[in-house]
Amino acid sequence: MIPVLLLGLLFLNNAADQPDTGPDLPPRTARDGILEFAVTSLECGQQSLGGPGLERQARGQLCEVEVHVRNFGSDTRKVNVGSQKLYDSTGRAFSADGGAWLYLPASAAFFREEINPGNELTATLVYDIAADAVPARLVVHDSPFSGGATITL
Repeated sequence: MIPVLLLGLLFLNNAADQPDTGPDLPPRTARDGILEFAVTSLECGQQSLGGPGLERQARGQLCEVEVHVRNFGSDTRKVNVGSQKLYDSTGRAFSADGGAWLYLPASAAFFREEINPGNELTATLVYDIAADAVPARLVVHDSPFSGGATITL
């Protein structure tokens, strides 16, 4: 019973942080909760990232998605890398690499920094997707419990 109540409180807390986001956002931008996400670049097809000693080999192909995140709310947030899903043109979902900060310095900010109200942060998400996959959309989340928002790629 207590876990259900805690989950309900987390949901209500997140819902209370959702101000009016408005429909007029630039292309490749979406808002979820109090975070605004904008995809600034997408590069796929790499077979490896990093360098000697800290290299990540692709099982399919590696995709780097650079994302600019702005906190327009009144509470601090941290981007939960595991909650950001990449979907291909056939609808397959791919999870971000939670260890990317080890071999790609451009991804480290999402792992170590919180975004205070009014602040912004840019970092890179890494996905190992199927060799035949064509990225179609990124579903971004303010928190693991938020509804998510879709960015068409």
